[in-house]
This record gives sequence, C-alpha cells and structure tokens, in this order.
Amino acid sequence: MSNRFTAWDDWKRPGGPVCQVCQWAFATRELRSRIYLVEPDGRLEELDGAALGELLSQSLGDRAVSLPLRPGRKHTLPAARWGLVSVEDTLLSWSRPERILRWQLATLRGWGFTVSDLAEGTLDYRTLGRLDTDERARALALADDLAPWRGTPAWAVAVRASTPIARGGAR
Repeated sequence: MSNRFTAWDDWKRPGGPVCQVCQWAFATRELRSRIYLVEPDGRLEELDGAALGELLSQSLGDRAVSLPLRPGRKHTLPAARWGLVSVEDTLLSWSRPERILRWQLATLRGWGFTVSDLAEGTLDYRTLGRLDTDERARALALADDLAPWRGTPAWAVAVRASTPIARGGAR
C-alpha cells in the first residue's frame, strides 16, 4: 500500500479494520493486473485470453472472474462475486446475450476484422471482399448486432475473451 491509497490512515496500522486476506488482495499488484478465475473452494487460476474465451462461452455457475480492464489501476478481485465478472467498478452477469456478443466478436475476428474495425462499426471492405457472399451478409448482420454493446463494460470483456474463431467454426 502506498500513502496515496484511499483510507491509507485506517489501513496502515497493524490490526486495523482490514483482515489479512483483504490486505493481500489490495496490496498484491498481480491481482490488479491479471485475469483470474476464482473457484468455489477459493483457488485462483490465472487466465489468458483464450482460456477466458472458453470460460465465458458458457455460464459461470458458482465461479467468479476478476478482470481488470486497465491493469494495475483498479482492484477487481475484492469486488468479485459468484457467477459474475468483476471489471473496474462493475459486476457483470455473463448470461446468454453476453455469450452471444463474445461469439459474434470471435467470429468476426476469425474472418479477419480487427477490434478497431468492430469498435468503430465499420467493416474493412478488403476483408469483406475476401468473404463469400453468405459470409459477407452474415458479417454485415453481425456487425449491426454489435451496435448497442460498443463502449460498454461487456464489450470490453468480450473483446478480451474473443480469441478469433476459425472460419466455419461452430457457435
């Protein structure tokens, strides 16, 4: 902890109002910088983008995910709750609409569209030109479906979890 941390005066004295586990959760930099799956028995598993994508392709059930969107700046692990994704100052339920969003992003990225293209809502015409007619129509429809999600915390999580799906990949 540094003296710039909120409530530093309450935290700096031993035996203060914060338990040792909480002190560890707030003081350990890696917990603010990496993605973690929290299992019901308390185990932490660090996740990369591919593992996060696999995990978020289904219901979280009784597990929790801690995902700092701006590594090192926010404490997401102490806010984690079972069945939710903890990001910045938000807890997200990862239900069917969010799983579809992740799949849509992964599919479009698998066809060669960049995250920047998708965030702007414009599909690169050269990439569109490489797709067959059916895929082109699907890509345009999927891109339109993304509009309400752009700029939301769910969008940011889905981008991190959308390892591109190879062409012809299953839903």
